[in-house]
Amino acid sequence: MSEQCVRRLSSFCGERVGSGFLGSVFYTDSGFTKVHSSPEIRAAFSAEEVTRLVARARAIHRALVEASQIGSSLGEPQSVVTQFEQFFTIQLPISDCDGVVLLFSRDVGRNLSTFVDECRSFVGDDADSMAV
Repeated sequence: MSEQCVRRLSSFCGERVGSGFLGSVFYTDSGFTKVHSSPEIRAAFSAEEVTRLVARARAIHRALVEASQIGSSLGEPQSVVTQFEQFFTIQLPISDCDGVVLLFSRDVGRNLSTFVDECRSFVGDDADSMAV
């Protein structure tokens, strides 16, 4: 997948969710390109923070590639959703080295965020007090 394909994907996300689509980054093992970034993301993230986000994405990517080599009746991993306090990301591996990270506002994934929060409550600080 080329950067041009990531641009098309970014256009799709913008059309689909509007202002809730905050950004996209295309990464390879040797570099990255910010394909789309909303004014909020440009104001909130320094260049160093974007670099750290990409480094984190590469680490997750490597773990996905390793997991896919194990072989499982579940099939190969296809994406990773990471929920942050202010936004969430969807990471899509493209090849063994390339991928894309899409950033969305939490409002876009309200149902997903609620479900993740509910799941997290089972492993959070007060999980011991919860009845199963």
